[in-house]
Amino acid sequence: MNFQKNSSANVNATILLSCPILIIEGSYGKTAAPETTGHKSNCTKKKTYDDLHNIPVVVVVVVAVIVVVVDVVFVVFFFFFFFFFFFLLLLLLLVVVVVVVVVVVIVVVLFVFVSKRVR
Repeated sequence: MNFQKNSSANVNATILLSCPILIIEGSYGKTAAPETTGHKSNCTKKKTYDDLHNIPVVVVVVVAVIVVVVDVVFVVFFFFFFFFFFFLLLLLLLVVVVVVVVVVVIVVVLFVFVSKRVR
């Protein structure tokens, strides 16, 4: 295996592994005092946001993007099909009403016409 020496990722991993991190009152990045851990050399570098949160931020962003895309697609298709079928139902109702009205008018006209001829 060929690892690049002194790469940014290796240095960050070395610092994170060799310098214990205390989480005190929800604040991240506080390091233990060197006299309590015995590690003096690597504990002097200040932790950055990227060092401590790189992977979780990427995971959260990817999951958030997936959720937003799925949600938008679902909402768009749901409303499209809902309104599509709703308008189809209204169109069907309109056709039924028009057909019923036309049939009733034809029957009434024929009845009146036939009744006039019979007299």
